[in-house]
Amino acid sequence: MQDTCKKANVSKSHAYEALRGDKLPSPEVVQSLVEAWGEDAAPWLRRRSEAAQGLARSSASQRLAEIRAIEFIRGGGGGEEVTLNGQRLRPEHLLADVSTLKDAFVDIAQSAVSNLREIHERLGRPDADVLATYATRSSRTTVEVVEYILSGEHIQGIQDGVLHPNVVASAFGSVAAHIEAYASEKGVNDDAMSHLVGVAVEGMDYAGTIALAVEAQT
Repeated sequence: MQDTCKKANVSKSHAYEALRGDKLPSPEVVQSLVEAWGEDAAPWLRRRSEAAQGLARSSASQRLAEIRAIEFIRGGGGGEEVTLNGQRLRPEHLLADVSTLKDAFVDIAQSAVSNLREIHERLGRPDADVLATYATRSSRTTVEVVEYILSGEHIQGIQDGVLHPNVVASAFGSVAAHIEAYASEKGVNDDAMSHLVGVAVEGMDYAGTIALAVEAQT
C-alpha cells in the first residue's frame, strides 16, 4: 500500500478510507489510485458518479421525510401522529411544546444549510462574488447575502428575533437559485442536485414556518 500511495500521491489515510467503503472517496482519489494500479480510471469514475447520485437521492429523500414530519404546522397534520427527532407526537402536543418547536427549527434549518453547502462543495466552492452574478428572472441577490446564507448565521439571527423568517426564507431561495443557475451553466446540474436544491429551499421554508409558530406562542 505504501508504494501505491507514493505512486498515486495519495496519503495513507485517504487510501485506507477509500478502501474501507465507509465514505465515498473524491474523484481525485479514485483516479489517482486506479491509475497507480495501471487501470483505466474512466469506468471507475463513472461508477463513483453513479454512487454519488444515488447517495444524494437517498439523503435528500430522508431529509425531505424529516421536513414533512412537521407539515402539520401548515394545517396538513390532520390530527395524525408524526415522528420528529425519533419521537411519536400528535400535532396538538407538538404545537403546545415551544421548546420542541425551537429544537425542530434549529435541526431543520441546519439541515437546509447543510444541503446548500453540500451542493456548494460539489461545485468546487465558487466564490460568493461569482455566484452573485448568476441572477435569474426571479432572483437577484448580493455577495453579502450569499456569504451570509452559506455561513448559516441567519439561523441565529432568526432565533434572536433580529431577522424575520419570511425574509430569510426568501433570501435563502434566491441564493439557492443562483447556485442552481451556476451549476446549469457549468453543465453539472443533474437531477440529484436539483432535487437537493429543492429539499434545501423547502427545508428553510418549513423552518421559517416553525419559527413563526414559536413567535406566536412566546
